[in-house]
Amino acid sequence: MAFTDFERRWIVAIMSAFTTPEGELTVADGEADYVYAAEVMAAGSRLKARVGLRVAVWVVALAPAWALGRAQTLDELPAAGRTELIARLLDHRAYLVRGLATLLKLTATLAMMRSPAVRARSGYDRAADARSPSTRRALPLVTSQGVMT
Repeated sequence: MAFTDFERRWIVAIMSAFTTPEGELTVADGEADYVYAAEVMAAGSRLKARVGLRVAVWVVALAPAWALGRAQTLDELPAAGRTELIARLLDHRAYLVRGLATLLKLTATLAMMRSPAVRARSGYDRAADARSPSTRRALPLVTSQGVMT
């Protein structure tokens, strides 16, 4: 699925708002390819999921208009304002809004973790290498007979 130029601009503005410069995990400009992650996610999805991803981008991009009463899109807000609004959407009373924002958060996370520099700063690979062979690597399967390991 090809996103339009303005949707691509919105995707970068939305997904970069999930981290802040003073947060535990920082992502420098250009370190994560958010548009590529969204395109890969859309390409590997069924029609319903592709439509859901596009709807999520539109709903969040237009959130300043419907959530704040401002005639602007998310990319026109300052970075701190985008992060604050995204946080509000992730905690919104309407499940649909929370779900769409969470879908975009997942996509942003996939983009961030694709970057070797971000992965190195997060310690993600180091934690996986430090596990002992006896460490459980899968969730247990719960059946009607009980838990299977």
